[in-house]
Amino acid sequence: MTASERSLDSAARAAPRSWARRLYDGVVRTYLTADLRSLAASRIVLATVLLFDLFNRWRQLGLWYTNDGIVPNHTLLWRPAFDHVFSFFFMASYAHEAVLGFIVCALAYMALLLGVRTKLAQVASLLCMLSLHGRTLLWDNGGDVALGLLCTWTTFLPTGRRWSIDAILARDRPRPSPAPEGREPFAVDDDGKFASLGIMAVTLQLALIYTFNVVHKQGPTWREGSAVYYVLHLDRLATWFAVWLRGWIPVGLARALTWGTMVIEGALPLLLVSPVAVKWCRRLAVVLVILLHAGFAACMNLGNFVPGMIAYTPILVRGEDWDALGRWPAAPGCGSWRHCRYRPSPERQRLG
Repeated sequence: MTASERSLDSAARAAPRSWARRLYDGVVRTYLTADLRSLAASRIVLATVLLFDLFNRWRQLGLWYTNDGIVPNHTLLWRPAFDHVFSFFFMASYAHEAVLGFIVCALAYMALLLGVRTKLAQVASLLCMLSLHGRTLLWDNGGDVALGLLCTWTTFLPTGRRWSIDAILARDRPRPSPAPEGREPFAVDDDGKFASLGIMAVTLQLALIYTFNVVHKQGPTWREGSAVYYVLHLDRLATWFAVWLRGWIPVGLARALTWGTMVIEGALPLLLVSPVAVKWCRRLAVVLVILLHAGFAACMNLGNFVPGMIAYTPILVRGEDWDALGRWPAAPGCGSWRHCRYRPSPERQRLG
């Protein structure tokens, strides 16, 4: 075999490999990669939602977490409603014991919020959330499930590498040695990004939630456009705004809101998994999720469902959006809001 034939043969073998490599890199970049600032924002939002949930449960601590309340712990242990339920609140019989458990939860959530020993705080927060929800599992709703899934998936992600006390302390530590030649790590954060299957899990989880929401909205009220009208008349869920709105809302607007909800929930999975125009699809998905659930919150008391679903959105924010926010001028002539200084106008300078 001549030299030219050998070069053509090696080129033919390299072509499929290069195509497969480009496909692999594209999948990793699109579905498995997130900016470290997005992971940090996700940690902060998640911890805030967990603290909000803890505060709401604290207000009814005696009712749900002590033996003087509705369901004593020995009743749940003797006749559990579900199999394989974990909660360290099963050990709490009296109010002071439950208070101690709530203090432990508050410390774990605060450590997660501030990024102190973040990985340990992530695991501790997950156990605390499972314990709080496991004690009242009979009364949990879909929002509690969505919050628990987000807390579980983000436990596998390095959410403390930015905007945390851990990140501040890590500045003085020596950097780890690079990976050996020929061995490429799956996680790449030299440019402020991180690749992990956990990131794809969060994205697919959010897409599946909206997919099954649309699949289950097949009843006659959704098809004919009257679902929103009837929701506004559910006194158990209606907010003060819903009570005011249902008094004058036209039938046409109620139908538009009903079908608009189905369109948004149907479009969100497509936007989240779209391989084209990823930047704009993710931006639109973030905006639609926030607007959709803000509308839910305005009309219905849904517990953790609204903040729990919005807590998924920070991880979808791309690095160029954080860069644009960092370059956003706070005043004319400012290169960056971090470096802005007060500059008096020429007229004020002339006046002294």
